[in-house]
Amino acid sequence: MTTTNKIKWGASIKPLKEGQFTTPEVILLHKNDTIPISPVSKTVTIANKVKERKDKEEKSSLKNEVSNTMPDNVIIRLETVLDRDAINLGDSVLMKVKLQSNQSPFNNIRIAPIEIDDCFYESDGWNSAEPVPITIDGKDCFEWTVLEYMLTPLVTGTIRIPEIEIKGVYRAREDDPDLFFHLSPFRNVPFKTHSNKLKLKVRKQ
Repeated sequence: MTTTNKIKWGASIKPLKEGQFTTPEVILLHKNDTIPISPVSKTVTIANKVKERKDKEEKSSLKNEVSNTMPDNVIIRLETVLDRDAINLGDSVLMKVKLQSNQSPFNNIRIAPIEIDDCFYESDGWNSAEPVPITIDGKDCFEWTVLEYMLTPLVTGTIRIPEIEIKGVYRAREDDPDLFFHLSPFRNVPFKTHSNKLKLKVRKQ
């Protein structure tokens, strides 16, 4: 008889300076036997936070410009929601990333990876759940829960969750398609938008 056990754990590494370093080897001890873990190590790059912040500000300005050029009748929004806005240290909270729109279908959807300070987070990947009908500003729309993150704070206080960027292509109907020449009544329109910012309060146990 063979028994398989799956063990999952996480570790937080807080760098003291920028550059590159290699994570230490992870070894599991079981009944005095050493079991190697794969991958053994990983090279991590620590960037300059000041430069990253300036880059984010420039991207945020560009995102707002792109969002403002979207037609008035087109709704494409990204929303992040926490199932709780305050937890104790050691607990976890679920964050859902929701795409809301009156346009469909979408192609080439890409969501930028999130970066949250003082928090361990993991996701099961892209969510393929069916959309839910909603109403936004009196317009019929759909809402897709595209990603779910489990957040585990590492410190007490207020943890700031930054905005998440999404971009892709949606199919827009032409105002006056030329059906005589069998031209498509749709055209592909690129879009880019971002979600709201959140704050998570972490209390001592």
